[in-house]
Amino acid sequence: MPPVILLPVKDFEKAKHRMARFLASEERSQLAWAMFQDVAKALQPICPASRIAIVTDSTRAAAAARQLNWRIFWPLINVPFVGLPNLIAGREIVPELLQDEVNRDRLCAEITSLLDDTERLQRQRSDLLEVRLELGSARASERAAQRILDLLGA
Repeated sequence: MPPVILLPVKDFEKAKHRMARFLASEERSQLAWAMFQDVAKALQPICPASRIAIVTDSTRAAAAARQLNWRIFWPLINVPFVGLPNLIAGREIVPELLQDEVNRDRLCAEITSLLDDTERLQRQRSDLLEVRLELGSARASERAAQRILDLLGA
């Protein structure tokens, strides 16, 4: 079994405190963040993400680790959608905003667009009802999981 690389990451806000005489707190945080990104990029070509373990108590570092995994594994995932209603319907019913696409402006635009277009809103509600009816009431989670496995070819 190949070795696992343990990458300890301190909270970026607390990192590089020995440089406090030279750098402001925000600058030290930005430096630690940049160094983390550089190390993660350097590891990508030599080690699959499944063999890199990031050890941290930092929410920001943990989010960065998830982002790293996302960038490595997303090109390998071969499904047309990731949202459960879209997967079950086999077409887009609800918009799928993933990773960097999720931000305040984009969410506001999507919600406003939907609420301003009553025909689209009604169509979406109707489509979601179809998905619900297709799943039925008993053992819906099992059937949804089976549909996803079928889409993945498992």
